[in-house]
Amino acid sequence: MRDLMRAARWVVLGLPLLAAVMVHPAFAQLDLGALNPSGKAAPAGNAGPVTVTARIAPASDSGPAQLVVTADVAPGWHIYSLTQKPGGPVKSKITVEPSTDVKLAGEFKSATAPDIHPEPAFDNLPVEAHEGRVVWTAPLELSSGADAAKLSITGKLGFQACDAKSCMPPKSLPFTAAPVEAAQAVSAEAASAPGDAGVYKPKNAHVVLQGYLEPKVVAPGEKARLVITAEPAEGYHVYALAARDPQNISKPTLIVFQETAGWQASPPVAQGKLVEKPSPVTPGEKERYYEQPVTWMISLAIPRDAKPGIAKLSGLIGLQTCKADQCDMPHGVQFEVEVPIEAQSIAGKLPLVFRPAKSYKQAADAAAAISTATVESPAGPGDAFNLEEIEANTEQADTSLFVMLGAALLGGLILNCMPCVLPVIGLKLLGFVEQSHQSRHSIFLLNVWFTLGLMSVFAVLASLAVFLNMGWGEQFTKPWFTIGMSGLVFAMALSFLGVWEIPIPGFVGSGTAGQLATQEGAVGAFAKGVFTTLLATPCSGPFLGPLFGLLLRQPPAVIYAIFLCVGLGMASPYLLIGAFPRLIHFLPKPGVWMDTFKQAMAFVLLGTVVFLFMSIKPDYLVPTFALLIGIWLGCWWAGRTPLTAELGQKVVAWGVGAGMATFVGLFAFNWLVPGDDVLPWQPFSQEALVQLSTEGKTVFVDFTAEWCLTCKTNERVAINTRAVRELVEEYQIVPLKADWTDGSAEIKEMLHLLGRNSIPVYAIFPASQPNKPIVFSDLVTQGEVLEKLREAGPSRGTEERTALKTSR
Repeated sequence: MRDLMRAARWVVLGLPLLAAVMVHPAFAQLDLGALNPSGKAAPAGNAGPVTVTARIAPASDSGPAQLVVTADVAPGWHIYSLTQKPGGPVKSKITVEPSTDVKLAGEFKSATAPDIHPEPAFDNLPVEAHEGRVVWTAPLELSSGADAAKLSITGKLGFQACDAKSCMPPKSLPFTAAPVEAAQAVSAEAASAPGDAGVYKPKNAHVVLQGYLEPKVVAPGEKARLVITAEPAEGYHVYALAARDPQNISKPTLIVFQETAGWQASPPVAQGKLVEKPSPVTPGEKERYYEQPVTWMISLAIPRDAKPGIAKLSGLIGLQTCKADQCDMPHGVQFEVEVPIEAQSIAGKLPLVFRPAKSYKQAADAAAAISTATVESPAGPGDAFNLEEIEANTEQADTSLFVMLGAALLGGLILNCMPCVLPVIGLKLLGFVEQSHQSRHSIFLLNVWFTLGLMSVFAVLASLAVFLNMGWGEQFTKPWFTIGMSGLVFAMALSFLGVWEIPIPGFVGSGTAGQLATQEGAVGAFAKGVFTTLLATPCSGPFLGPLFGLLLRQPPAVIYAIFLCVGLGMASPYLLIGAFPRLIHFLPKPGVWMDTFKQAMAFVLLGTVVFLFMSIKPDYLVPTFALLIGIWLGCWWAGRTPLTAELGQKVVAWGVGAGMATFVGLFAFNWLVPGDDVLPWQPFSQEALVQLSTEGKTVFVDFTAEWCLTCKTNERVAINTRAVRELVEEYQIVPLKADWTDGSAEIKEMLHLLGRNSIPVYAIFPASQPNKPIVFSDLVTQGEVLEKLREAGPSRGTEERTALKTSR
């Protein structure tokens, strides 16, 4: 099946199988520069179906100067985005020649989102394509003393142009950008972009519309957002949104859905500076309009039973632009977008397709036909949403201190019933059973110690809220805390299962049923209180949410009082039972059942570990799992030495166990976390290698697999490093990854051509002599990789710049 998909992929890309046959028998003797993998003649002219222009937009109050690169793609053709994922067509790439006067201060971003659709020929990989005109911008940083009016930036756009039946070989087109006047820089592309690029200028109207839907792939049960922006020309304004046309002289903006695919739309929310003035023609009424850009946002709820496929949304916009002494004719505009529905959403934007409607009346009639009025926001039509003008809930803000403290006590009491705390409640029940044979005075003191442990955590949380402005449970947003809690809870579960014993009397009650009845110590009771509270903090029971919201406006004394009242409310059942032990007389006497109950609670704690894993970042999941294995190993080793052993034996056992866990943890978080200096790998194929070598590129191929431990070690310590990445970027070397994880006849064939039959293997094809690749294998060092890359030399076109840098 995989071979069939690969064959289909070659057909789609217009690569004849004859090229692969030509490469196979005598690859090492062929002149790669003579091959044309496309198998067809390119269109006349260097640009073919794509032309590239560039300009430098000057700095303004809204931001720094920008490099603007524009690609105009002929009708019927398309190119691919800068973010196109590997495994499919060749992504576009913009490179800029270094300059002493100016440099890029950020990444290139597209003004319009690409068209995204899954491509069966590439195993349903999302393909991101641009049609018509695509504009990329990147911020610029000028050197001190540089003359902004005399700047010049040269670079090139690499791309692959395709039509519905075939693809051209990847090309690079040069561009030179010079500064333009500020007046030319404002919405130049927006005004001239075609309607299907997400930007539209109605004919004979002084306004530009832009729109998109995000995310670019939606999932059932989630939400999407439709965004429409109207930017009136200087001196003009566009009217505020209304539910329907009131038949006045001036026309409000209307947004009406025609097709919603069963999605539920919220009322639009406006973001912009609304102007309200008495109407000059309608006494007693106001005109509401925007002289600056205004954005309307509509939330869309996708049904949980939405089926995978393509959903179509469409609608009508009615609007009119005016200035002080005259108005344009009202206009109607159609918009639509096709949205892929898949099991998992993908971030990104889908541009709206704009088309002229018959008239403004078409939108007005559609709005009038809707039985339920669509208003711009819950506060009324045309009200602008401004984050800085959000008003606090004054009713809550006036709550008395007495009421707040009462809510804190009640909320703390209810915390004992929250899922986060339930695993430790079972632990406390064992403590109550252990205490049943003790004196009333001893029982009360143990529960006081438990309360002190609980209150100590609340005191720390209050201090964090006062001095660091940390909210309830905010410590779980710190990866180190969540990972540490996962390890602690996992170790507790292992103790419940008898793998090891905590050396605190009565803390876990490990051992036999007879040992469970031993006297609980003050230290154990205190530690239980601490552990119980730490597990409670991910939960926020009734009364606590609004209560903690009020802390934003309270002095430190009140914050401490509220936190301590929450703790006191949580501890109140234990203090009450300590004072009146007969309240738990219904619990059975100590016995064998406690062993079973304790081990059952271990699995509840393991469930808590699963819950904590849900909040750990994906990059840390595997290292955290490895850390838990290390903790298991350390606890097992320590548990082999009984608590009755000599002190020296116990110290050695605990030292070795802690060392084992620490070693595994350090290994996991130093070797299993993805590195920050990963090379910009592209997927390997023979035709890609031929094409890149033909273009004069030095190519570095890594033959690897997920199951190859030596490969992973090399990648971590010798290849995906900052030094290698810097050299690859300096030499403009193209790294290709030949992933042999699932097997590949093409990769195996390539290994045979290189005289190898196992991995890891590394092959560098120099731009100067690609027929003589530099091949090395097995365990390598960073120095060896750097040496081989320098031996191969840079891609063609970078030699002079590299020599200049070396001479400096």
